[in-house]
Amino acid sequence: MVEINFYCDAYGLDTISVGTSIAFAMECFERGLIDEYNTGGMKLRFGDKKAVLELLHQMAKGRGFGAIVGQGIRQMKKMFAANCGVDRHLLKDIGMEAKGLEFSEYITKESLAQQGGYGLALKGAQHDEAWLIFLDMVHNFMPTFEKKAEALHWFPMWRTWF
Repeated sequence: MVEINFYCDAYGLDTISVGTSIAFAMECFERGLIDEYNTGGMKLRFGDKKAVLELLHQMAKGRGFGAIVGQGIRQMKKMFAANCGVDRHLLKDIGMEAKGLEFSEYITKESLAQQGGYGLALKGAQHDEAWLIFLDMVHNFMPTFEKKAEALHWFPMWRTWF
């Protein structure tokens, strides 16, 4: 993970989008939705560090299958549906993005406030704009639905001001 993070930093790539996009491609490969023909010969299996690094370098350079993965989950869903015949509804279920931005790997099912934050953030699933999971789950700062709604109103503005 440290090496992958190093290369993301060196290339100027967002670790959340890179990680979630690669995970989506691997999920599609492991489910048999795409194959080695689609990936340019790569076997995308979870836990295969060499495959992750190769795909990361391809993404950064805009080459091979990495050029497709580098466009993000929204574009991959469109391409896999159109070119590989994958069911759009299945891709929607497993492709974690909102407004074209990949989700952070937080378990948002536990935090209604974070789910709302992702839905209301101007940029999509942007954790900095409305990162409420910590206040909601760790500190229980917003125990009621009304408190969550109030936080969803004020927090994005507060983050913009400061």
